[in-house]
Amino acid sequence: MPRTAPILVSSTLALLTAPALAAPPDFGLGLTCATIADPGNRAFNDDERLFPFVLEPRHTGIVDYTFDIMNTEVTAAAQLEFVTAYWNHANLATPTAPTAADAIDLIGRDFIGLANPDAAPGQDPGFFVREANRNKPAQMGWRNWARFANWLHNDKALAPEAFATGAYDTATFESDGITILDNMEALPGARVRLPNLNEWTKAMHWDPAKDNGAGGYWLYPHSSDEIPIQGALEDGGETDANMSAFVDFEQADVDAYPNALSPWGLFGGIGGESEALDATGLDLIGPSLVIVKGDDFTGFPDGSFSLVAVDDVSGTGVSNPIGARFIFIPATPGTVALLAGLMTAGMLRRR
Repeated sequence: MPRTAPILVSSTLALLTAPALAAPPDFGLGLTCATIADPGNRAFNDDERLFPFVLEPRHTGIVDYTFDIMNTEVTAAAQLEFVTAYWNHANLATPTAPTAADAIDLIGRDFIGLANPDAAPGQDPGFFVREANRNKPAQMGWRNWARFANWLHNDKALAPEAFATGAYDTATFESDGITILDNMEALPGARVRLPNLNEWTKAMHWDPAKDNGAGGYWLYPHSSDEIPIQGALEDGGETDANMSAFVDFEQADVDAYPNALSPWGLFGGIGGESEALDATGLDLIGPSLVIVKGDDFTGFPDGSFSLVAVDDVSGTGVSNPIGARFIFIPATPGTVALLAGLMTAGMLRRR
């Protein structure tokens, strides 16, 4: 029997257990949120161990407050708005005029193009996104995701300082040539930031309705303890993870698998892009970039995810292109957050 039905039922029950809370403004980016309630949930136990070698299970997954998190990873369409604003109102305000090479660092991948790739320093390279790519997952380095969070925290103000602080302190973005020195923990009072491991784990794995209402964690973030099926939705697939080596592979849209939602209705916990996390609460040695590799679930015998902590400044460090989704704290009082009819900027443009 297909697993679609229990997945959708679980998602519905999880929503009914949530208090009346409304998703925050989408900042004009066309990105909706789910409200993650059930504060005070337990951590995952040995039978539910999600990250097999990194952390002790008695702590991971506990969140004592309600928060909102994006239903999908940030789209290329939303990234386009950010990179255009950052280039024109922050990069161009620096003493050294940015170049097309700097623009490529903002793009992260080929979903966003440059109309004028040979632009002289200080000139607009002409960022654009092709219509077919608007709803694909964005990719940028960690530092640019932090700047994106700052911009949203500051209500998308068009001033250099709006990108520099608010959620993360970009003044710490330095290295000693060997190790990154970035403060990768959000500033106190941040309204928009990257989720930390506990928040991401709860939003993707914790199901208050599991085990007859006792609550529990699914091993995989598509409301199942079974490894997801690779392939296109029309072929019965549940994820595009580990498919990049396929000859005919094409990156799926951020909302491509409505049959593979987390218990709270989130897309893309399995598949899409690796996602950047906030480092708060991990007690890592020194500044470390934390990534949950949702695009890869084959690295361990039991199929569990890997959690990667990176502390260097090489190509695998803070400039390595990865995806992300943001959380919003505190959740806004109001009506119940919608889990149906989800629309991203790309979907709105296509219809």
